[in-house]
Amino acid sequence: MTTLQPTANAVPAGDDGRPVEVPAIFVSARTWLAVIGATLGAFMAVLNIQIVNCLTCRHPGRDWRGLR
Repeated sequence: MTTLQPTANAVPAGDDGRPVEVPAIFVSARTWLAVIGATLGAFMAVLNIQIVNCLTCRHPGRDWRGLR
């Protein structure tokens, strides 16, 4: 293995060569709720576009607003 390839179980070492404890990153529930909400919203927007596109392709002469 070359020096450019990190090992699978690499642990950062301090100045004396002993492993250094890396603190875990804390992500709040509010952040997770925002990420899940944004993902769900994006999915719903794409799904809406797909459904409307499918309906307008099947009925090209139909005016969906009822103004015709």
